[in-house]
This record gives sequence, C-alpha cells and structure tokens, in this order.
Amino acid sequence: MQSAFRFGFLLLNLCFSAAIAQIVNIESRRIVTDTTGLNGHADLNFLANQSKYRLITLGSEAQIQYKTRKSLVLLLGNINYTQAQNTDYLNDGFLHLRYNLKFHPRIRWELFIQQQYNRMLSLRQRQLAGTGFRFKLFEQKKSRMYLGLLGMYEHEILSTGEPEQHNARGSTYLSWTLSKGKQFSFTGTSYYQPLFRNFADYRLSGQANLMLFVTQKLYVKNTLNFLYDSRPPTGAVNTLYNFMAGLGYLFR
Repeated sequence: MQSAFRFGFLLLNLCFSAAIAQIVNIESRRIVTDTTGLNGHADLNFLANQSKYRLITLGSEAQIQYKTRKSLVLLLGNINYTQAQNTDYLNDGFLHLRYNLKFHPRIRWELFIQQQYNRMLSLRQRQLAGTGFRFKLFEQKKSRMYLGLLGMYEHEILSTGEPEQHNARGSTYLSWTLSKGKQFSFTGTSYYQPLFRNFADYRLSGQANLMLFVTQKLYVKNTLNFLYDSRPPTGAVNTLYNFMAGLGYLFR
C-alpha cells in the first residue's frame, strides 16, 4: 500500500511538473549574452525503472540562438513522455521559432510561430503565428524590464471532441530582472492573452523567481509557475500552479 502511494505520488508530481513546465515562457529561455554568433544546447533523457511497478520516462530539450548586431533567431523544442503499467500519463511537446529585429535602441520587431500539444491539458495540437513589438522600458546594470505587445493567430484542436478553434488573440507580456547586489534577485515574466472578439476569454500565465541572499554565499530561492485559463477545454481545470522553495550555497 505504501509503495503504491509513493508510486502514485511520483506520477502525479511528474505529470504536474511537466504540465507546468510546458507553459512556454519564451522570455526566460533567451540566452543573455553580449557576444554575437551561435549559442545553445540539446539534451536527451531516458529513465526506465522496474520494481513492483514499471515506469518509463523520456524527455528531450533543444535551445539554439543565433545573434547578430541587430537581429536574433531563437529556436526552442521540448518533448516529455511518461508511461507506467502500459498507460500513458504524460505526452506533451512544443516547437517554437522566434525572430527579433532591432530598429531602435529601445524597440524590436518580433515574429514567431509555434506548434504545441499536451495530453494533460486535452490539447491535441495548437498552432500559433504572431507578430508585434518588444519595448525596453528601462535598463540599469543588472536590472531591466521589457514590455511585449503582439497579436497572433491560433489554430487549436482538442481531444474532447469540441469543434476546432480558429482564433485571433493578443499576447501582452511583461518581463523583468530586478537585482540589488548580493541582497536579492527578482526575475520573471507574465503573459496576458485575450481573445480579440471576446475579452472574457483569456489566459494568464507566467513565472517568477525570487532569490534572497542570507549571506554572501547562502541564499533562499523561491519559484512560482502559474497558468489560468478562463475558458478551459471540457473536463480540464482552469488553474495550474506550483511553488518551490529551497536553500542554495555558492562555492566560489
């Protein structure tokens, strides 16, 4: 009984964490660098565990960024899969391509496309294509803040049998990094995505990280991820969130 409870808790944690992780926070995935050229990474993970219960998990992630003096191309990809006792508990992934063009010290033009699916959210596929502008509100040493104002086309197919959706949505985001020496660091991004023809149909999502230094090397880290959908698919919850807190120590 105890092992079954632990196994169920592990599955719930894996699925919930992956669903939260697939809230695609593009701002947090930009590689901050002053140099031009190619940067990125690619990872592939596989786990097979056999005891009283069999558990298989597969995950992959790729991030490639190419930067020039005036433009930036960002490609992101992610796949998660979990199976236990011949039952699929998790099956999601996304691919995102974004282009930025700097034509003013504080303004960039953005263009993006995205493909996404998520079994836990009853999402068979969601295709996005959008464009808009990114504004630098301020920048000081280690602190900065950006505002994005975009519009996008959304094609959505659900696994609940509901009709296909063809929508035009707005996508407004606020991204920030606030830091004060060795005292604290507060970073995050929040998104507001309303349906243009019905502003009562909207999504709120985001991520926030607060790091508080107790000493020069010991710190407390708090992370919040959230998603709220005012009109979720039939049978799906409208709110997802997780909060994690822990201690860290810098060796240097």
